[in-house]
Amino acid sequence: RFANVLLKENRCDLTVPLGSKIVADSLCSVLQHSPVGHTISNLLGKDAVLYELSCLISDPGSQRQVMHPDTPYLNDDPALYTCFIALQDIQIDMGPTTWLPGTNSMVAHK
Repeated sequence: RFANVLLKENRCDLTVPLGSKIVADSLCSVLQHSPVGHTISNLLGKDAVLYELSCLISDPGSQRQVMHPDTPYLNDDPALYTCFIALQDIQIDMGPTTWLPGTNSMVAHK
C-alpha cells in the first residue's frame, strides 16, 4: 500500500527481513520501551499486525523530496500507521521529515 519512492537517485527503500535475531530484538525494544511502542499499543491494541518493516536510505546529496502522502487516501478508516525512527542524528540541512497534521482526509488528498 505504500507509494513508490520518490526521487530515486541516491535513495532506496530496503525491506528488512523479520527473521534475524538482531532485527527481532531491536523491534521488541522499540515496541516495549519507547513512546512509539506505547502509542502503537494504545492505538491498535495487542492484536495489531506488522505489515512491513523497512528502511528508507538517503545518501548524502539526495534531493529533498516534495510533500507527498506515503499512502493513498482510500476512506476514513486508517489503512495503516507509519512510524519513522531515525537511525542517526538528524540535522536540519539533512532535510528531516516534515509532518502535516490533519492531512489524513479526503479533502487534503484532492
